[in-house]
Amino acid sequence: GENGQVMQQGQQIEYERVVGFNAGEGAVWVLVGAPGSPLQPPFFVNSLTLGGLKGQRLGPFASKPRVVLTSGQQIWVVEPEQHRVTRLDRGTGRIEREYRDVNRPTDIAVDASGLMLIEANQTQLSRFSLEGQLVWRIPRFQGLAWVIPDGASGGGWVGAQRFEGRDGGVFRYEADGKVSRVSGLVAPRVTSEWNRGRLAPDAIRAARQGRVYIREGQAISILGVDGTLLKRIEGVRYKTEQRVRG
Repeated sequence: GENGQVMQQGQQIEYERVVGFNAGEGAVWVLVGAPGSPLQPPFFVNSLTLGGLKGQRLGPFASKPRVVLTSGQQIWVVEPEQHRVTRLDRGTGRIEREYRDVNRPTDIAVDASGLMLIEANQTQLSRFSLEGQLVWRIPRFQGLAWVIPDGASGGGWVGAQRFEGRDGGVFRYEADGKVSRVSGLVAPRVTSEWNRGRLAPDAIRAARQGRVYIREGQAISILGVDGTLLKRIEGVRYKTEQRVRG
């Protein structure tokens, strides 16, 4: 609740097994296996709600998925070690297409015309059509942290620590692959561990408000889509003191 009280609680799950969010079902995607034991191949993914595991199990996968993304009627699975992205039908779990012309992808975003990938040790941004054709690749990044597509234009925004040897921040990419820096006021938080769980997105776009919310190392920054820094939140305070719950 808004006062910090726990209203409902589900079963415990190791955080490194969380690989995505299934917002349509109020759930998270998790790697499944015996609790407390190291995961071994083949790997499976299931949807976990407050009521427990729900829905069809996805897999088997030869390597550990890093990201599972739900978008419309498709589910996208990213496997860095297999250099593979797999698209599945959301209703049946059947594999629709595999994308193999990729280099250790670590993050994905999807819009109506294709998919965006962060690849190559977080140094490269790539765009593919839904049919699997490479549209363009943009190297020369360092520490690519996240990507947010803008479906209306075919472009979007990325956060990176550096680009073309210069300081990073937030960048705008266009449908043709052109990149421009829109803000140097944000230091994107980069996760360098390949298989770390995703407890929360590092950047969210609120299209109706025209804002982008970005998690930094010790703060949350709110930007306008033109790169204007609207607010930086460096701590959250309750109106009344709250007891920390174990």
